[in-house]
Amino acid sequence: MGGEISSNRPSAQIEKNYRKDGARKPELLVLIFANGLHHSRRKSANTRKSTDPSAPRLYPKGWSPISKLLVLALTDGVSAHHGGSQKKARGARKRRRSGTLSGEFIGLLNNIVDEARGKTPVLVASDFNAWATEWGSRETKPRGRALLNALATLDVLLLNTGSEPTFVGEQGESVIDLTFASVSLYNRVGSWRVSDVYTSSDHKAIVYEILLEKNQGVGRAPAGNRRWSARTLDGDSFAEIVSSMKIRSGSAENMVDELMSTIVRTCDASMSGGHDRRRREPVCWWNDDIAECRRDCIRAQRGDQRARGRPDEVIRREEFADARRRLRNAIKASKHLCWRQLCDEADRDVWGKPYRTVMSRLKAPRTSPPTAPDLVRRAVSTLFPSVIPRLIGIPPVLEEHLIPEVGVEELRWAYRRVRIGAAPGPDGIPNTALKAAVEACFDSFRRVFKKCLREGCFPARWKRQRLVLMLKPGKPVAEPSSYRPLCMLDTAGKVLERIMVGRLEAHTEGPAGLADSQFGFRKRRSTVDAIQTVLSTALSAISGK
Repeated sequence: MGGEISSNRPSAQIEKNYRKDGARKPELLVLIFANGLHHSRRKSANTRKSTDPSAPRLYPKGWSPISKLLVLALTDGVSAHHGGSQKKARGARKRRRSGTLSGEFIGLLNNIVDEARGKTPVLVASDFNAWATEWGSRETKPRGRALLNALATLDVLLLNTGSEPTFVGEQGESVIDLTFASVSLYNRVGSWRVSDVYTSSDHKAIVYEILLEKNQGVGRAPAGNRRWSARTLDGDSFAEIVSSMKIRSGSAENMVDELMSTIVRTCDASMSGGHDRRRREPVCWWNDDIAECRRDCIRAQRGDQRARGRPDEVIRREEFADARRRLRNAIKASKHLCWRQLCDEADRDVWGKPYRTVMSRLKAPRTSPPTAPDLVRRAVSTLFPSVIPRLIGIPPVLEEHLIPEVGVEELRWAYRRVRIGAAPGPDGIPNTALKAAVEACFDSFRRVFKKCLREGCFPARWKRQRLVLMLKPGKPVAEPSSYRPLCMLDTAGKVLERIMVGRLEAHTEGPAGLADSQFGFRKRRSTVDAIQTVLSTALSAISGK
């Protein structure tokens, strides 16, 4: 690249695909050197000091990588530029000019090159406090020239677009927060922009999106598995579409396929797609007063920025300082109040919210299912027996032994046992939507289930399962027997299964059913009942009765 980094960005529509998952083996190396983020005229208490400022560390504590991204950060070392002036912030050391080279900055560049060399794709982001015309500065200074030469060996491209300043301080504005991506990642990073969101810092927030390849998502449903968000279900339109469907007569397999395909299309029309990422619960101390103070603070900050160099600059700065002080005081007071309420609740209810809050922090990290194809195949072959061919055929159904109709109350009893929050099977249909479909087209479900019972057929569509292998605590990862299989079946098949079980139990529990001495796999009977029967018989024999 000849020591130059191109800043041309092709226009592309990039899909937002962020995740919060546990750390995994990295396939995308991300170096985020957040050195100057809090080196402003007000220093955040969130900055973590590093004994070795050139050593990359996870930053900040508690963050999770995006999918399979390894996130590294440097928490100290490069200071922010303030219009070429040297000003010492409260609690921070003296800042260097953006054009001044130092051994510390050279060490930082060497660490970046050593860490990222030979790895792809790579993303590098930092407040480098360096000027160069390639990213919109008025001139190129020694630090910018050194940065260009160092990163040129990594074959990376500049993601910054436009000339909007990323740093806005008392003494001026500059573009010193830079983002670089390797050639292989360049076209998958888009929507790079400088945001006006409030950051409590002189550095503006930088937002961009990374399009991950379909096979890189951690825990994502395999291709072909649909997923919808049950919270977005439009009950009226769903019921209207489903109630108008007509299931043509045919074999049980064909009728089931037509029924479920119609429900899938209805879900597409009445629900939005679900997301793998989990929603973060709002903090308990947030309230309307804090939200109002934050809006005032953002408004005052923008007024302060626009007033730079104008006669009312000092007034606007004081207004911003007052608004920021009110916001901090409101947050501090609300946190203190919530803490006192939490302590009082702990005195009243030992196992209530305080206990759950503490235990949620003490839980072990969520384990991820194995993804190595060889290990998955060995685990499946170990945990599941081989399927043998059917040895006994199903006798034909005679006219005098016709299967009775599926009754209205029988079907209602079966589908009402479906739990709303249970995970769906491979079809991805939420249980809420399935129960709404049964209520909207009751007769269609009765016809399909009756056809299955008449033909003695349990449809192949409902035999497919979504398999999740969960690692047992303390077991070796490479052993197939160390995993506990969880098999999720389609809920519609479970409804048919409950109808069948209900009819079987009505027979087995009747006069011509199972013997009274049969205790296994029966309701309201257990091993304890069997032991008590044996003991009672033995005591009767001993006593001679």
